[in-house]
Amino acid sequence: MYKREPIWRNCNSFFKNSAPKSLQYWLTDRDSLTKRLVSACVQNNKQFSVDVISESWQKPLRSEAKNLQINPENYCFVRQVHLYCGDTPWVYARTIIPPATLHGELQKLTNLGSQPLGAVLFANKHIKRLPIQISKISPFQDIFTTATSRSLYKKKQEIWGRRSVFKISNSPLLVSEIFLPELNHFR
Repeated sequence: MYKREPIWRNCNSFFKNSAPKSLQYWLTDRDSLTKRLVSACVQNNKQFSVDVISESWQKPLRSEAKNLQINPENYCFVRQVHLYCGDTPWVYARTIIPPATLHGELQKLTNLGSQPLGAVLFANKHIKRLPIQISKISPFQDIFTTATSRSLYKKKQEIWGRRSVFKISNSPLLVSEIFLPELNHFR
């Protein structure tokens, strides 16, 4: 359980503009991150892939539970992955799915394996994305270690992330996407 959580702020122009210029569009784009990453990989003659770190039932972080408006003591399905372009990790993603969301066809969200969540979410015509929040994540915050565990950059520099609640037919899930230094250096 992460104890030292990042502080997430609404995506306003002041906070967005304090992020590196190379990341500002990645942080604020409301379309599918998966689609953008696939396109960027193709442009670099590389393959996009998803590497699953873990998929298990866990208690959400306090800020995640608050964002989802659920009890932080309740277990949720938590999926953690790295998104790669070729052999290079570009994004760490963490998804929190409350049990109440996993009904009907949404039960398949617990069995995605190496399939990207974004492809499933943005294919659903009933999806609604709530406002994006942004955070600057420091090395002293616990999630930093998990996010950068496969990063090739060993310098302990701050990284940036975004998160938002998605609602599919009013059933919420929270997706956090943390951009690794490798993506920040991509041109």
